[in-house]
Amino acid sequence: MPNKVVEFGPRVRQLVPELARAHTLRGADLVQVASAVSMRASDAMDLFVACDIALANAASLVNLPVFNPEVG
Repeated sequence: MPNKVVEFGPRVRQLVPELARAHTLRGADLVQVASAVSMRASDAMDLFVACDIALANAASLVNLPVFNPEVG
């Protein structure tokens, strides 16, 4: 799948505060998960890859398919 650019548009901006209320992530991580959720909704993403456990857990909790290469 080719690289995609996700704009910091209305949907991503809407998701960030929703995710912030549910997860203890830093701002950049919130934007990353929100962008992935937005991409997944339009079938533009197959897999969320993260080594950071908190980031991977948050992504998993919003039903993103997650792969942590450090765990396998």
